[in-house]
Amino acid sequence: MSIGQIQPDGGVNPLKDQHVDQASKSKKADGTAEKAKLGGDSVELSDRAKLFQEIDHLKKELVNIPSPNEGRINELKEAIANGTLLNDESINATAQRLADQLFS
Repeated sequence: MSIGQIQPDGGVNPLKDQHVDQASKSKKADGTAEKAKLGGDSVELSDRAKLFQEIDHLKKELVNIPSPNEGRINELKEAIANGTLLNDESINATAQRLADQLFS
């Protein structure tokens, strides 16, 4: 069996006559694909996808917002650490208020 030389224009080349634009395959720094340049392709997000995108953005901002009771919590922690929160006077006052509510 003899195999002859394959002519450059006679062989099967699946990529022949196809123009592959390298820029359309590249990725941006953030990992998203760039817009394809050959056909002017574009991508449009659905309303649901936009909503999820907004939710993710708000979640990231929420981390930076302090808790509304954070100041009071810190005051109580300091009072407990200093021993000024639970003293005889405050315990007796609380017990008296409870007794007044239960027996009034």
